[in-house]
Amino acid sequence: MSILYHAFAKAFITKGKWSQPKAVGQDLELIPLTDLSKVRVGDFVAFQVLLNRKPYHPKSIPPTKMFACGKYYGISQDEPDYYYGVWSNIHEGVGRIRVVALGKWIVKVFVREPVTKDGPFKDVAGKVLEVGYIATATFTVRWQPLCNSVHSAGTNLIH
Repeated sequence: MSILYHAFAKAFITKGKWSQPKAVGQDLELIPLTDLSKVRVGDFVAFQVLLNRKPYHPKSIPPTKMFACGKYYGISQDEPDYYYGVWSNIHEGVGRIRVVALGKWIVKVFVREPVTKDGPFKDVAGKVLEVGYIATATFTVRWQPLCNSVHSAGTNLIH
């Protein structure tokens, strides 16, 4: 069996105020729907999943899922080929994961589509059986205080 793979990657870095990223036209694309500059441990992060510029609706059984792992959650420092993480179904073109640790995170989606003579990949029919896509998005979760203001507790001394 032969598969033609396409890989796409994005890194989201915020300096100053967050601005909502727009699609850039990758065949398989992840676009954050959450302000990544404010993500804290325990928050959900949502990504729109686009396949050929349209919201992706998994047709496979079992359905395609979104996977995420982080530097301090999911990647073994002793065995780099061993990892675990958090998974999400993709529903109406959106996947959501819960961030469970600080540090760098990578979100991945793998999609495999069959090649048919009359389908969208007819130009490679007879050469490959499937077209596969992988898209990744990386971001960093930094420590953030629960509130922006600092309150100092005063002490009252009674003499």
